[in-house]
Amino acid sequence: SAGLTGLDWGGGILVFWSIAEIRNCHVIGNYGGLNGGGIQKNCSVLLIEDCLIANNTSSIGGGGIGCAQGGEITISDCVLSENLTTQWGGGIYLASGTVGSVTGCSIVNNLSQYYGGGINLGSTPEEQIIGGSDSDGNHFHGNWAAVGCDLAAINADVIINARYNTFSGNFSSDYYVSPQSRFDLSYCESGLVPIEQDVYVSISGSDQNTGLSWDQSFLTINQALSVVYGSEANPITIHIGEGVFTAPT
Repeated sequence: SAGLTGLDWGGGILVFWSIAEIRNCHVIGNYGGLNGGGIQKNCSVLLIEDCLIANNTSSIGGGGIGCAQGGEITISDCVLSENLTTQWGGGIYLASGTVGSVTGCSIVNNLSQYYGGGINLGSTPEEQIIGGSDSDGNHFHGNWAAVGCDLAAINADVIINARYNTFSGNFSSDYYVSPQSRFDLSYCESGLVPIEQDVYVSISGSDQNTGLSWDQSFLTINQALSVVYGSEANPITIHIGEGVFTAPT
């Protein structure tokens, strides 16, 4: 599907009260008025495998894939790229009550204005699996959200099995995975060596700088947040210079 619009659910594909499989498909450039810009699953059991899900948009949750009203979903060996939503899950939104498994996927450059740029998970009494084994790990890169750029689970009530994933950012930081206490991140790997000292931001800086002095200051606060890693034992200060900072357009 490409370039389709759903008034409420599922801009590209809506699966409702069904047992369904979607394999080897491209779901690109669709819009869902509420949830599921690319694909929306409601009250169903759904398998999505070997699909490209890209450049889809929803106004509330699941820019790429949205899941609601119970049921189960398995997403494997897919690419989710440059999907957008305003609230929950730029790439994938697993709403409360949905049992989900996401394995072997590349989840890159998705955006949510609030929670979970890559994936946002709700509450469920059963274990959610994001990766889970050494042959099933996902790759997260370039996602962004106000809370949990790669993974968020603000309302989760069980520990989420997020083992064996790889992250271009620092998965041990709440900036990328939030809250840390809701995820089992054992055996995950990070492509970023975090900065564990004060950094500097100024309107004359550059995000290509080291950020370790005023002369080498970053340009954006977001860059500083993305690379620092502090703790109670080692608190870090982001020093911000005078000037007017504005959101990118």
